[in-house]
Amino acid sequence: MENKEESYKIWCRKVLFTVQLAVLVSMLITSIVNIIMKTGNLSLWTALLGSSLGFILPTPKFTPTTKPMLSMTPQSSVGNSVPSSILS
Repeated sequence: MENKEESYKIWCRKVLFTVQLAVLVSMLITSIVNIIMKTGNLSLWTALLGSSLGFILPTPKFTPTTKPMLSMTPQSSVGNSVPSSILS
């Protein structure tokens, strides 16, 4: 019984994903066609195109590094990198 419920939930998720993808692709195609043909409000079609692209593209992953990108040692400080002719 539980196996049928799980398979039904997976099937529903697949159908939902397919429907959402079809709607997004149709929004993309409609927006591009309307922008090219310059019909209607171009701001609307540009906003729809940008938002649907933003929804489809993956979110960038942030992976913090343990090593700092800039070394803050006294040898690399700004005072040491200024030529002495400017300081005098």
